[in-house]
Amino acid sequence: MKKLLPCMIFICCLTCATGIGNAVHVDVQKDHLQGALDFGKKYKDASEEKLKKIYCIGSCDPFSVQVIVRTKWHKLARMAGIKAAKGEILTEDEQKNILSDNLLQIDIVVHGNRMDFAEHYSTRLAQGKKSITPEKLHSSHTHRGKRSRRTTAFPEYTATIRSYFRYDMVNTAAPADLYLNIDGKEKKFTIDFNKYK
Repeated sequence: MKKLLPCMIFICCLTCATGIGNAVHVDVQKDHLQGALDFGKKYKDASEEKLKKIYCIGSCDPFSVQVIVRTKWHKLARMAGIKAAKGEILTEDEQKNILSDNLLQIDIVVHGNRMDFAEHYSTRLAQGKKSITPEKLHSSHTHRGKRSRRTTAFPEYTATIRSYFRYDMVNTAAPADLYLNIDGKEKKFTIDFNKYK
């Protein structure tokens, strides 16, 4: 037992140092669930912007490419905020629907000069030698509306590319590279899942 104790302490310290406890929660525990609900209740309408700052990779500048990791915790907090803004609470059934979802959603916001510019864009995740294609891929396009003189050189259209990856295909305790394929050219975004709940 005396020989095992230093080994156990070492493993415990290694786990804490690597931040495994902060990795994306595939199975959200009660205390984390309550934390997400409290976050939404606190920030209400502002919860989406607050979450974007936490879950955005790289620059969150609206004039740049944005990547947002929408975990179960993120979705719980966001929906709780939407409901709280209406004076409502997230029901147990709504919570269960989010918690039982087996797909990790990652959004990429891009900009272009025509309405359907991102229609043929594709994505994939890479971890080591493993390449993971999304279970579902969807893009929605919007027009930016009237532009000020300051933004006339900026593209008129925005698209949100939503990629849905199976949780059981992704090691959320390890980093991954997200690739956006734009007309045969890939743009890489590195995701450190240990930063997110």
